[in-house]
Amino acid sequence: NIITNNNFIDVFGNNGNTLTINGSINGSNGIGIQQNSTVVLNGSSTYTGGTFINNGKVILNSNNGLGSNSGSTTVASGATLELDGVDLLSEPILLNGTGDSNQGALRKVESGTDEVDGSIQLQSDARIVIDQGNFNYIGAMDLGGNTVYIGGDGNFNFESSSSLNNATKTTA
Repeated sequence: NIITNNNFIDVFGNNGNTLTINGSINGSNGIGIQQNSTVVLNGSSTYTGGTFINNGKVILNSNNGLGSNSGSTTVASGATLELDGVDLLSEPILLNGTGDSNQGALRKVESGTDEVDGSIQLQSDARIVIDQGNFNYIGAMDLGGNTVYIGGDGNFNFESSSSLNNATKTTA
């Protein structure tokens, strides 16, 4: 387990390697992924600050791997939050860009069903990729006047209790 002691944790490593955290991250403040590597979060965490994926990729294998819902997760342009069999319950997600190697700023990779019921806010044009299976979205998506690109071989299901805000209707 990692205890933040009220400090922000920055993860550096521009070597393409993978850092796997099997335990939990606890305390206040948050974590930032700063360089082009992969961080795998397998544990259930309770840290209260934000998660900042500024470069590289975070693979989330635990429903509470991003800490408490009091902090949001920001995915910068060129970075990816990859879901692997998890449900994000009320975690606000802020998306930017097309992701690490154009894999999507938000990406779902496994064949089952993942569910997100927190808000998704686009801070710029962004890509969501559903490689396989079902991605059920139950929250409020705010495009902020930006464009969301949704692709992949899986299904993006915009559930009936969802809302879409600040979107522009276009006709061909």
